[in-house]
Amino acid sequence: MHTSAVFAPAEDAHAPNTCQSIVRTSRGDFLVQVAWPLKWNTDRTLPANETAHQEISTMYSTVVVGVGYPMPPAKAIYDFRRGPDLTPPSRNGEYDAPLGSDGKPRTDISFGEADQFLEFIANDVKQYVETILFPHVSLVASGRRALLGHSYGGIFALNALYTKPELWSTVVAASADIEFNKGKLVSEQETDFRAKTLVGPAPSLIITYGDEPQDLIRGPTESEADYQRRVAYAEESGTRDAAKKLVERFDGHPNLKAIAVREFPGEDHGSAAVTGFQHGVVEFLTRGF
Repeated sequence: MHTSAVFAPAEDAHAPNTCQSIVRTSRGDFLVQVAWPLKWNTDRTLPANETAHQEISTMYSTVVVGVGYPMPPAKAIYDFRRGPDLTPPSRNGEYDAPLGSDGKPRTDISFGEADQFLEFIANDVKQYVETILFPHVSLVASGRRALLGHSYGGIFALNALYTKPELWSTVVAASADIEFNKGKLVSEQETDFRAKTLVGPAPSLIITYGDEPQDLIRGPTESEADYQRRVAYAEESGTRDAAKKLVERFDGHPNLKAIAVREFPGEDHGSAAVTGFQHGVVEFLTRGF
């Protein structure tokens, strides 16, 4: 049965209290997207009442900042620039490149520029958010700060924890290759971090991941092709053991306020991003992790 409803022409949709900016840099263009609480004004200021000023320090008053690549020229969220931007440098300049479809190490991606990308975030993006977008909300600059990253972003998060621990209250590394580049992240950046004497408060670390291939069981009605597809999307074998070893290395260490590991059965490498971030955000906002 037809109704009398009349639809206006479709138009682009935008979530309320969000904004974005394309940032031109010598390392290419980046897309910075920002969201702030719905109870704040659309111009990124606080409502003019005392209650709102008091509520800014609660778990519901959080500014979220995402840094990625504009589309176009990026053809997908997982742009090739992630390779260099999100992986830490190797002291001998060597990197363990993933294998291509021909079984040989890929030569179309590069690595090792995470420190430069981190400087861009720690300086340019941080200043933009604090002084340009929220100059009248002082706790945006002085409040607790968390960094979340998944997969290569998880590697980046660990490197950011190890090299700039003073920037973060909490770091969430979801589905990270902890032993990236044949263990160089552990033997170089992590080792340097454990040898540091921190000036400020120690940050916390949350590690999350999904199922590994050996955890999967083929269902009674599942085809071999579907099962192998699930296996291909699983976490790398050894992810769980690497997380346990990291916890052991930091047992009682003063440079981490707390460390937690959360496994998500039934999730693969991709879907573990959503559950990992959700868990990390809840831990950060509601439990002060």
